[in-house]
Amino acid sequence: SYTLELTQESSHSVKWTLKEAKMMSRNEGLWALRDDGNGGTHATYEVDVGLPGLIPKSISDRLTGVTLPQTLQRFKDRCEALAGAERE
Repeated sequence: SYTLELTQESSHSVKWTLKEAKMMSRNEGLWALRDDGNGGTHATYEVDVGLPGLIPKSISDRLTGVTLPQTLQRFKDRCEALAGAERE
């Protein structure tokens, strides 16, 4: 488990930094939303994750190369489903 400190930068963005964790040495990132000009929203996600010392590369690769993209895809799918329901 880990704890993040969230900071709202504007009405359209939030940043975070790692406060406490057992398996991470760094976790910083942001979400920023903007109107795409076509009735949709463009979401920008940035993250910088650091794992301590001797974490096997297979684990760090899984976290950043597999788990993170899956999480983002689920987020995108959920947003699109909510937007579709809202339009009905």
